[in-house]
Amino acid sequence: MVTEDYVSFEIAKLLKEKGFDEYTFSYYNNDGLIGFMEVETRISDGYQRPTLQMATKWFQEALNILIIPNYEYECDDTPWCYKIFMLEEGGKPQRVAIKGVSYDKDNNPTEHIVGYRDYERSYKDYSTKEEAIEEGIKYCLENLI
Repeated sequence: MVTEDYVSFEIAKLLKEKGFDEYTFSYYNNDGLIGFMEVETRISDGYQRPTLQMATKWFQEALNILIIPNYEYECDDTPWCYKIFMLEEGGKPQRVAIKGVSYDKDNNPTEHIVGYRDYERSYKDYSTKEEAIEEGIKYCLENLI
């Protein structure tokens, strides 16, 4: 059976803080319990509960940020990651520096830029596509906007 996946209560609170105000059929009340709306309205007390797809579409349309789940099969139980593309005018992705660290003889670290790519990749891998998407949304809310 095909089901919709919704953002968590924590992500719903962050979305509201960052300006997400789209109509959703369900919401979280202030205690994190789920409620449903019978008519199209926005809630003033509580948090809209969008699907993961609605949240990623909002990022793309309102903020020019693409959050893409990526399957990188490596014969383990965490084959998913997310990639974040920050789009400029005309849809061209911004370049993101890839950094590395080297150490001197006293073990003091020095950070270097070793290259560039068109996206930022998650630092962690995830068990499911939905987990990767939600963590990508959380990363953007906490670090990019």
